[in-house]
Amino acid sequence: MKLITCLLSVCALSTCGCATQGVIPPAHQQVAYSTAKPRLNTVNIIDDALQTSYLRPDGAPYISTKLAVEGAGQAVVPTGTREVWVTLRNLTDYPQNVEIRVTWYDATERPVDGPTAWKRIFIPSNGAETFTSPSVHSASNAFYVEVRELG
Repeated sequence: MKLITCLLSVCALSTCGCATQGVIPPAHQQVAYSTAKPRLNTVNIIDDALQTSYLRPDGAPYISTKLAVEGAGQAVVPTGTREVWVTLRNLTDYPQNVEIRVTWYDATERPVDGPTAWKRIFIPSNGAETFTSPSVHSASNAFYVEVRELG
């Protein structure tokens, strides 16, 4: 009986240790992550290959990035819907291929349009590109943009 208790304790400890080392979280945590409300009217680089945050030994934050968001905004187009624009700058000496998509929200922060299909963007070395995407619904009021590396 003691042997079984020890084995269960070791298994529990090893499972807890794995959770902090980048292993996929349990299903109940995945649901929490997937239902977390995004900050609206922002651009989020969701790929660690493009942007990663670190803590230096002295505790200061450090961000290693290949891509910078130079600007983002939205405008009302003549059809009464909105269009988002995002300018991305490649901070490397080689071309970057990224994918970008948009989700539109209404005034009550309810998703009404999207997420759109991933759209490929080619950004030349040390260059910049501007992405635009229209909303479909006239109720669209705010946007949330995601960027990932084309893999």
